[in-house]
Amino acid sequence: MLFEIVMEGTSSGGHDVSVINEQRILIVDDDREFRRSLTKIFEKAGFQVNAASTGNQAGALLGKNVYDLIILDWKLPGKSGLDCLREIKRKCPRSKVIVVTVNSDAASYELAMAAGAFDYLCKPVKRQTIFASARRAMKYSQQELNANIRRQEMLAIKRILFPTDFSRCADQALNHALYLARQYRADLHILHVMVPLEYDANNPSHQFPDMEAVQTRLNDMASARMNAALSARAVSDLRISQAQLQGISIAPTILEYADDHSIDLIVMGTHGRRGLKHLFLGSVTEEVVRLAPCPVLTIRERKEPVAVEAIKSILVPIDFSEHSRDALIYAKQFAAAYGAHMHLLHVIETNAVPPFYVGLNVTGFDSVADIKARTETALQQLLAETAGPNVASTLHILEGYPAHDIVHFAEKHDMDYIVIATHGLTGFKHLLLGSVAEKVVRRAPCPVFTVKAFGKSLIE
Repeated sequence: MLFEIVMEGTSSGGHDVSVINEQRILIVDDDREFRRSLTKIFEKAGFQVNAASTGNQAGALLGKNVYDLIILDWKLPGKSGLDCLREIKRKCPRSKVIVVTVNSDAASYELAMAAGAFDYLCKPVKRQTIFASARRAMKYSQQELNANIRRQEMLAIKRILFPTDFSRCADQALNHALYLARQYRADLHILHVMVPLEYDANNPSHQFPDMEAVQTRLNDMASARMNAALSARAVSDLRISQAQLQGISIAPTILEYADDHSIDLIVMGTHGRRGLKHLFLGSVTEEVVRLAPCPVLTIRERKEPVAVEAIKSILVPIDFSEHSRDALIYAKQFAAAYGAHMHLLHVIETNAVPPFYVGLNVTGFDSVADIKARTETALQQLLAETAGPNVASTLHILEGYPAHDIVHFAEKHDMDYIVIATHGLTGFKHLLLGSVAEKVVRRAPCPVFTVKAFGKSLIE
């Protein structure tokens, strides 16, 4: 059994690098031929094997190594198999033990299983039988390890905010909000912001209607629509709060609610406006992404929405800034939690040498091939040095324009998620430079998890 990290450089003669962690087996049996036969079988399958003929020898080996699997004879000279099993469970509680014995009586079986044996096989035992049992034990051990990783490495998401305008886009995003709330056992806050047109407290035309009655009616309508959206889904196991607020502008009201309620993650849809329509109307989602005090997950509206399911592939754009390093930490956590494959992508910007290349000793006179070679090395080093669990990963290096090529890569390779950092530019600097993250949010075909350059961290 191998744990493998694959790293591929693209467009630069990239290569695969495998990191292997071999599983270790201990065979404890006083039958020399039986030990030799099993050792040969498992070594051929790629395992590291140690053998012992007595319980005392086995005890000495337990003090030197950690074994994934131990094959234990129930009748040993000196220390009994039962005593060995109890010692194993005391020193190496995660080791799986397969007992092999000539005793076929029920009492021995019950003793062994009660003491923590994984399986109990009676001699004579066929090689195929014991190897099949070993494979089951290894598979079960890996499942336990994965479960522990999920519990230990999960992001600390306790409160999720889902703003909704009851559009088709928001309805699609609701599925993701519910999925994450269930996945992380988080409280889900559903918020609808009402913005009266031409709002002006001094306008006499607004004084004639009973504004309190109008507000109550609007609240009732919003609540009814929230309940209708939830009634079509199984949500009885979730903790859900509903709120309707009135504000002069939608995005600031969402941000204020997130701050007041210590929200950990905002999940919302984006209509993906482009061109003049986007220039004049802007985007509530992009304003939230830029200014929110926490990460934001955005889901673009699709004509044929894809069912929410476990993440299989995660794209992480890397520009070597400190912010993209933070995004990689989050991506590693997601990949470990969902068993996903992670894709690190660096786009060498055409006719430009961004400041992030300074640390790579890159100048405007270097060839693209030189830059790609140094970038590949830097990506490998970044992946190895960044905190978090080891996960299957592939490196990609492209030449082009970051926002365009990130989106194109996600479409071409059918990515499930994009984890990207935003630099948090505001004011005149944001107006001139824009934001790669915001362009990706606007155009990406899949959900985009935006890591903030400021605000709270969800890493435990």
